[in-house]
This record gives sequence, C-alpha cells and structure tokens, in this order.
Amino acid sequence: MPKAKTPTPKKATKPQRLELLSGRPLEGESNPAISACNDFLGMGIGRSLGGLLRIYIAPRPKNPPKPTGTHRETDSSAFVGVVSRVPPTQSLDTLKEWSTKYGWGERAALFDLAWEEEKEARRRAVFEDGYGLDFERAQGLKDLAALLKAQIFETSTPYGQSDDEDDEDPFCSIPGSRARQYHNVWVADVKSIGSGEFAERVDLEKFNGAILSEYRALLTEIAQETGGRRPSAQVEAFLKSVQKRLDYTRMSPAQIERVSRGEHPIVVLLEQFLLSDN
Repeated sequence: MPKAKTPTPKKATKPQRLELLSGRPLEGESNPAISACNDFLGMGIGRSLGGLLRIYIAPRPKNPPKPTGTHRETDSSAFVGVVSRVPPTQSLDTLKEWSTKYGWGERAALFDLAWEEEKEARRRAVFEDGYGLDFERAQGLKDLAALLKAQIFETSTPYGQSDDEDDEDPFCSIPGSRARQYHNVWVADVKSIGSGEFAERVDLEKFNGAILSEYRALLTEIAQETGGRRPSAQVEAFLKSVQKRLDYTRMSPAQIERVSRGEHPIVVLLEQFLLSDN
C-alpha cells in the first residue's frame, strides 16, 4: 500500500509593502509608519501631529467608508483609513518618533510642492485651452448667434407653391399672417372658445419672443467677451449723480485744466487719490 504524501507546509508570505505618497520608504520603516505618514501628508496645509492624533483617537464608525486611494479630495477626517482602516498608532510619542526618524517634514514639503504643480497644470489645462481662452468663447458665442439668426430669418415655402398635395396652410384663417414668412418668430397656436358642441376653434398667430431674447442675450455676451460692452444705464446714472456733487472749488488749476480739455472729473480726482497713497 503506497504511503500518503505529507503535505508541504506553505511558506509564510510577507505583508505587502505600502506605497508612500511622497518619497520612498526608508530602511526599517514599517507599514504602520508609512500609513501614518500618508495620513499626515493628506491633511494638507496646516497639518500637525496633534491633529493627526486627534483623528486617530476619535471614535471609529462601525462601517467606515471604503478606501478611496486619494488624500486630496476629502477632508482630514476621511484621511484615516485611506491606507489602513485601523489607526496605525494612538500614541503621540510614536508619531513624533516616526516623524523625526523618517523625515515627515521634508516629505510634506515635497508633497505640497507636487500638489501645487499638479493644480497649476490643471489650471493651465482649463484656462489656457478651449473655452478657457477668450477668443474661443467669443467664437463659440458667435456660432450660436449665427445658428439663432438663421432660425429667426428662416422662411417657409409660400402656401400653394409646395409640391405636396396634402400641404395645408395652418394660418389660412389668419388674414395677413406673417408666420408664413418667418415661421420661427410667428408660430401657430390654437385657442378654443366656448365648450361642448358650441366650442369653436380659433387659429392664432403667436409671437415667439423667447428666440429673440436668446439672440439679444448672445449679442450681449459677445460684446462683453470682446470688450465692446458699454456701461449700463445704472452705472452711467450713478457717475452723473457723483459728478453733480463734486466740489470743483477744491480742484487745483491743473485739474480744472484737464477737466476743461474733456477728461472726466471723477477720473482726474481718482488719479490724484491713487497717487497720494503711493
């Protein structure tokens, strides 16, 4: 009878080394120390060992959120558990020892620098490309305005000139209807007068003010993007009221001379005010 094979004992596997958010682990740096360092880095500007300890000793939720893998898009209370759901330590002395031994301060400086560079790259991607550029926004608005303009001035085939035998003029009961010409500006509508067997259908012609309002709004936005927007009536009225209350007797001869040449008195006085502060 063959002998039964003795099962080969499994080799003990080493715990996987955690990855640092900044720098490389040093000799002898344990996973709990790496986890605490990552949480410290993730606290962002204003981080402190005391603040990290308060998070570690705070009551733990029964069902903590799953790790997100990021320290930058959550508040500091969510940093703990991103790497490990169990606090690496609840001792301030241990945190101080790890911080000094493994250079948390230097790592934090490099981490913040990399984060600022990443934010700057994102900012450039948003503001220096596509609609982040003023001329791209202006072109987009002009394209929309051209589309609306085409819709506004789009005309219908005059009734009776269509090849479709089933073509019916919806405005035939409206004398002098303009909707046959600009059907997106003057649109067909129906109203019922009376009720029951005495109800009578009335064909109406309704003005589509919304399309013109949108067109005007686009023109205003284009003017703002291209610098052609004049001050609003309220601003002009305010400037006039201020100008009326100005005490011209307190102006110097040079200022009065400038105003007499056409310069705005408020601009002249503001210039003196700004220069006097320097």
